[in-house]
Amino acid sequence: MRAHILLFFAMLTPAQHRADDPATVTLETMRDRYRPLLVFAPTGKDPDFLRQLHLVAADQSELQEREVLLVPLTSTSEARPACVPGTSAHMEPEAAAAARRRFHIPPNSFTVVLLGKDGGEKLRSQTPIPIRTLLQTIDSMPMRQQEIHDRHTEPKTP
Repeated sequence: MRAHILLFFAMLTPAQHRADDPATVTLETMRDRYRPLLVFAPTGKDPDFLRQLHLVAADQSELQEREVLLVPLTSTSEARPACVPGTSAHMEPEAAAAARRRFHIPPNSFTVVLLGKDGGEKLRSQTPIPIRTLLQTIDSMPMRQQEIHDRHTEPKTP
């Protein structure tokens, strides 16, 4: 598992800070565009935190198809983790603190919160969430059902 985590971090690139780039986000900027997966942890070395990152790294394409944006949030002032463009993003300290307050996450707690595109909480866990559980939760959402329906009914272009 440690090798997979190292491989995951080796693939990461630093975030770019363009206005249209989701590399640095707030809850408001993600609304209607992404399904944020907020991963709160005391530190970037927390075993549950690393396990959740590993799970996400193993199924990036499935999550990207569902417009899931991984947002790792640690309580310490350590350097923020790099992100995978299009798959993960950062929150500045003020936005991260606001998210922590909104979802009532203590600084010493590991918690994963999945939000819908509407900004509402869809799933919460104090242990890493298996990807299958994330996918099933997302695929049962009305907005995701509509996305699937729209994709299958779009006219094919020659």
